[in-house]
Amino acid sequence: MALRDLDVWALELTDYFMKSHGYKLVTLSQEISQTWLINENEAQVPIIMISAQSIKEVNRFEIKQIHATLSLLVKTTRPGLFITVNEQDFDDADDFVLVTPTRISDTNFATRYPKIQGEMHPLQNVNLQRARTVIMDRIHTRMRKEQQRSMIKNTMGTMIVIILALIGFIATNYLISQGVTLELSVVMLGAYYKPLISKAYEFWRFLTPMFLHASFIHLLMNVYALRSIGRILEPRLKTGRYLLILFLGVIMGNVFVFLREDSMIGVGMSAGIYALFGAFAIMMYETDMYKNPLVRNQMISIIGVNLFISLLPNVSFTAHAGGLFVGIFFGFIFSRRQDWATLRKGTLAIFCLTCVGLVGMVLTRNHYIEPSMFDLNFINTVYEFGFKDYALHLRNLLLK
Repeated sequence: MALRDLDVWALELTDYFMKSHGYKLVTLSQEISQTWLINENEAQVPIIMISAQSIKEVNRFEIKQIHATLSLLVKTTRPGLFITVNEQDFDDADDFVLVTPTRISDTNFATRYPKIQGEMHPLQNVNLQRARTVIMDRIHTRMRKEQQRSMIKNTMGTMIVIILALIGFIATNYLISQGVTLELSVVMLGAYYKPLISKAYEFWRFLTPMFLHASFIHLLMNVYALRSIGRILEPRLKTGRYLLILFLGVIMGNVFVFLREDSMIGVGMSAGIYALFGAFAIMMYETDMYKNPLVRNQMISIIGVNLFISLLPNVSFTAHAGGLFVGIFFGFIFSRRQDWATLRKGTLAIFCLTCVGLVGMVLTRNHYIEPSMFDLNFINTVYEFGFKDYALHLRNLLLK
């Protein structure tokens, strides 16, 4: 039987393992002779190779190399399961399992997968080209769905931040619809405002501005930039480290603003995006990803968006510098290169010392800020919305 005809059986087995046992396809080409599948949750058989080649045609050295690479990916030391659907010269093999609609060479395999032969169909009187196309389409559909699920799972942190930013934007516009100005609305919802930090000790305002935006364009640009870089960076760093860089970038950006400027109102997450951008730049250098045209084009797109954000009115370059500072440091701290071990330790030590110094400066830099009409309007607005105790508390702190 021709190799191309046997491909139909190989594809049917591939579809079976994806559908019934949750395996993910690693390789698939139009001229298919081998497929590799992985499943990190399968402790006994995490890696499967399915071949339509005869045993004598199989390149065992190549198979060994691919298996070693995939073993690192799924973090396993288990041997792979190698399946062939080609009976030619099979009696010479002891490391493969033969599977056809009428024969399974290994009884343990047959016990483990009792329904597998039911997924394979005799090739006589069958339009093989059509059968092959139908199965390929089914596999590609499964791959697309798996990629979508994987993208959602691997960028969960990004999606949560975007949802919170949308909620913040809706809340801001609700207050505006009630007759409150944009500036008062965002400060009521947690925007950066130095007098409330230095006099009322509302230190959470170093972080919460990231969920607030001054306009729909501002929100759109930040969401686009965050999603673009998050799709690359979050799966590699994992959600915890990714969000740590994003949050610390926003905090550090606002700390830089606190130390340099007085009564400006700050919103947006661009400082955090600059932090991710800094970490991404170090990661590209570490892994030589910049040599990949697709990644390079993505980088250029992200740079363009960030430059556009920087040109928006009332954007703080100081905050961006603070975010970039965090990102570069954590790009080294979270690097994986073995020859950077000393550099990682040194970078972490310097960053910790810098943070201690900045915290000290924030706590001691408490020079007098003249009460403003905005402070009075803010207190009155808070009072009118029913937060009377909070308004009285702020009046004692801001207007004295």
